[in-house]
Amino acid sequence: MPTRKLLWLLLALTLALTAVWAPGSAMAATNLCKEAMKSCEAGKKYPSGTEFKATSGAVTIKVGSLTVKCDGSTLNFKTTALEGAPLTGEVLEFTFNGCTGCTSVTAIHLNYKLEIERTIPDFAGLSISKAAAGNPAIKLGSCTGGVACTFQAESLSTSLVGGTPAGYAFNNAPMSKEGVGGCTGEAFLSVSYGITFVKEPGGNWTMNLGVWPEA
Repeated sequence: MPTRKLLWLLLALTLALTAVWAPGSAMAATNLCKEAMKSCEAGKKYPSGTEFKATSGAVTIKVGSLTVKCDGSTLNFKTTALEGAPLTGEVLEFTFNGCTGCTSVTAIHLNYKLEIERTIPDFAGLSISKAAAGNPAIKLGSCTGGVACTFQAESLSTSLVGGTPAGYAFNNAPMSKEGVGGCTGEAFLSVSYGITFVKEPGGNWTMNLGVWPEA
């Protein structure tokens, strides 16, 4: 999981870097590097098809007067290119465990589109958005009061901070209601992730490798 120092960096820099970065902006090609370096050497770039598994501590989803808390979450994504402007990928897994307020919390419409684009050395904008199955969405069930509902976002955007582990945070990320259900208003997602496992194509999951967005 992210260290306390990394969590402070994530929370302090997310708004600033998200304001700097916008999808589709003219940037140099971004790659993910195994080490922090001014220009990532060819042998240090994570190849296309590398999977990155990020785990979290506590998760909070606020929906009006209802607060859903989970012990943790996993977000597993895979790149679909060696580099790009932006670097593209897809979210393969998005899970929540140990939840109260709503005991059933499930991500739907997977797989999602992923885009990563470096803003300044060792930092990048990270965006999760709609793919073929639909927008990123979280279905809440078995909730206090018997309600059940789904919330979606056209995009969940934040900043990827390079490190060992690398990390990113969603801080009160807004999600709107999808379809019918007993909930009202918007949902707000707060969770901080650290990339703790990496698997290159044909390899095994490895812990504690550095991940650095470079151009």
